[in-house]
Amino acid sequence: MHKRASAGIWPSWRSSGVVIETRKGVLSVPASAITRGPSGDFVYVVSADDKAEQRPIKVDSLEGERALISSGLKGSERVIIDGQDQVKPGGAVQPRAAGARPEPQGQSPRDATDQAPAKGRARGRP
Repeated sequence: MHKRASAGIWPSWRSSGVVIETRKGVLSVPASAITRGPSGDFVYVVSADDKAEQRPIKVDSLEGERALISSGLKGSERVIIDGQDQVKPGGAVQPRAAGARPEPQGQSPRDATDQAPAKGRARGRP
């Protein structure tokens, strides 16, 4: 038996990160917003009249779940980050905050809750 092993000391490996570069003024979007097409990477942006526009972009790098964009976007533009498979250039969109749940069409939030199907058994029944 190795001398250190008997003393209860075991080698261990830890991963660590080192900051190599800090970038200021760089645009980033969720990596899931980027779509790859035959002409390269693009995102859908929302125009002032709530229409989808396809915008070619250049991705500088991916950092975790974020993509750093080197060209093609302005900081004030709204990017579609969910449901790109249902978007068509020039099509109307209903913008909402990131993470917000969409409302069912034709129903108020209260109506949608009241009409949701019940799950599980009702109380008091065998």
